[in-house]
Amino acid sequence: MELKFCKNIAENEYELILHGEVGEGICGPDVANEINYLNQIGAKSIKERINTIGGSIVDAFSIVSANLASKAVIKTINEGVADSAGGFILASGDNGFRESLDYATMLIHDVSVNGVFIEDLPEGKIKNEVSLMRDSIVTILSNNSNKSPEEILSIMKESKRLTAKEAKEMGFIDNIISSIKKPKINLNLNSLQVMNICKDFHNEKSDMKQVLHYLNLNADASENSALSAIQAIDNKAKAANVKVEALNKTVTELENKSVEKDAKISELNTKIVVFEKAQNKAAVDSAISSGKFSEENREALETQINNIGVEAFNGMIDMMKLQRVDLTEKIVNKSTSVSKETDKDLATKFQNMSETEKRELKSENKVEFDKMLNAWNEN
Repeated sequence: MELKFCKNIAENEYELILHGEVGEGICGPDVANEINYLNQIGAKSIKERINTIGGSIVDAFSIVSANLASKAVIKTINEGVADSAGGFILASGDNGFRESLDYATMLIHDVSVNGVFIEDLPEGKIKNEVSLMRDSIVTILSNNSNKSPEEILSIMKESKRLTAKEAKEMGFIDNIISSIKKPKINLNLNSLQVMNICKDFHNEKSDMKQVLHYLNLNADASENSALSAIQAIDNKAKAANVKVEALNKTVTELENKSVEKDAKISELNTKIVVFEKAQNKAAVDSAISSGKFSEENREALETQINNIGVEAFNGMIDMMKLQRVDLTEKIVNKSTSVSKETDKDLATKFQNMSETEKRELKSENKVEFDKMLNAWNEN
């Protein structure tokens, strides 16, 4: 089997990279298949390196299920962000092997549909299904932490971002990895070690002329004079070590600031991508709702807006005119459509409406809005 997400790092040990968006760059079923395959060929451990803003809950469930069924030890590590679906993938690793870098964070939030939370959804099939999905997430997080289901639900509703320390305190991870890298320093010999060397020379009946010369002492200098000179060298070495430690501390602080800056840049870039996607979708929805294009044109419109950008796309749409329709034909179609529209037609029509159109319809014709909403819930 060709491995896309995993690589062999040692005998029977593998590494799994989960960087990106779950359901987009990270295909849950494919990852689960690779985990299952590695178990079949005798893998002893699988390290999952996580840095994701989350994504598809269904894809994440596939990975969590494979983790829980794995005979190989699943080691999870948060290398930046483990948001949303990434959070319960992180928590599903084997106890004692769930780790986080000290600067990494974890986000736990409630489930929503197109930005609408469960409590604000109308009663019906959609709300019931979303509630059941939230219950599944609560079960995963509760079973893999020291928090009760009620506490997990409270954290989700609060939409809380956790530091590595908070994630450990709540039992979502077991260990925190320091991001500090200290350079190795070869220390000079201390005075006692130097004196022992001098004694060895003396025991071998050496006149220690070379040692005294190195210490800038006369050949007839006493042992105390030699010891004082050595202690002076030792003191200089200690002072140098203090300076080195201070420099190491400064370097560490700069490295931490750099890591924090990189994390903020990464977070901002992620927000920009999400905003641009939402902005492009809103522009395409507006073009379709204006009547200048039909839903069948959506894919072509999405390609166009990705190629030329949202500003040029909106300018192009504004310059286009609606196709003229004979007034008599429009009146006839309007009068006959009411009688021919089925509940399925109403549901489809409601689903294709933009949020702005839904609000306008609700304000202008509440009876028609409720009729279409009920049809959408039932279908």
